[in-house]
Amino acid sequence: MVRLTKGRCGRFEAGDQLEEQPDRKGFPCRVSANALASMKNLLHNAEERMADVVGATSVWERWTEATKGINGGFETRLAGPVANFRGSFQRFSVLGIRYASIETNARSLYRGADTVMHGDRHHCLVYQARGRSMVKQGKRVAMLNPSDMVLLSPAESCEFVNRGLIRQLSFNIPEQILFDRVGSTDIPTTVPIRSDSALGSLVATLVLQVHSRSKELSSFFTPALDMVMASLVTPLLREERGDMRGQDDDVSEMVSTLTVTRFIASNLRNANMSPRYISRALGCSVRHVHRAFEGAGTTVSAYIKQQRLIASAEELASPRCAEDSITEIALRWGFSEVSHFSRSFRAEFGMSPREYRECSRVALAG
Repeated sequence: MVRLTKGRCGRFEAGDQLEEQPDRKGFPCRVSANALASMKNLLHNAEERMADVVGATSVWERWTEATKGINGGFETRLAGPVANFRGSFQRFSVLGIRYASIETNARSLYRGADTVMHGDRHHCLVYQARGRSMVKQGKRVAMLNPSDMVLLSPAESCEFVNRGLIRQLSFNIPEQILFDRVGSTDIPTTVPIRSDSALGSLVATLVLQVHSRSKELSSFFTPALDMVMASLVTPLLREERGDMRGQDDDVSEMVSTLTVTRFIASNLRNANMSPRYISRALGCSVRHVHRAFEGAGTTVSAYIKQQRLIASAEELASPRCAEDSITEIALRWGFSEVSHFSRSFRAEFGMSPREYRECSRVALAG
């Protein structure tokens, strides 16, 4: 007769069926079917967890293998453990232009400055297909919402700080072609392109069509797409450099206050907004932009800052932006330094951004 112990065979319950199982010494003992099922489930769950870890490791290994050859170096900073990492990096070559499709939930992506010879480098046109990112290059910052784009220079390192899962398309435009189109080697860095602008919608449509039909287009060998994209972004680069017509301070055409305020309202998120930027976009002198505010009791710069603070306050009070940090909201509305944003906010509203958000939450709850 076999003596059963609790540690070896478990606890019996009414209705359990007993099965003969050998113990460690080879003698049979009786184990309930429920206990066996429980042990099998534990083993199965352990195997699944191990498979998840192995799978995540494989995803991470494929990611690092795909990104290690990027010129200038590439660094990925995770948002959590490797087991939670998601990432894919695919390269394409279509009509003479190379581009990559990137999808990841990494917290940030860092790329160093290009190390190849001047003139053989490539500027990156990045299209934000999914999620939100903040890109920093040098002293310039751009916020990318879905469908937004940014043109990055190879001369400086850049970093993308992501919110959740993001997907991007990154097109390499040869630097020499841009030099030829712009007529200068002085190419601006971190040029934002909004999808709701006329030129931005055209570039976005081209980018999406190229990616969606890449298999069909890959059968054509004529290099043409790099020239087309360079031609489309050239007006933006010339605007940034101040090469657009009408930049002379002797221009006689006046602009109205309404024209300037409408332009500011539609471009308020642009961190590069300034009287000079407005003058370039509207084709007038900086002096005439200032004159448009002479009777308004404020200056252009003060008006821009006030409108940004009002927009920031609306988002701080909105439940829709409850998960966004104060830093994210400040950067989204053109404030490159959070400390400056906090001081300006307190001067405008009499309380800090954090206090304003808390008061808004209490008001909504009550």
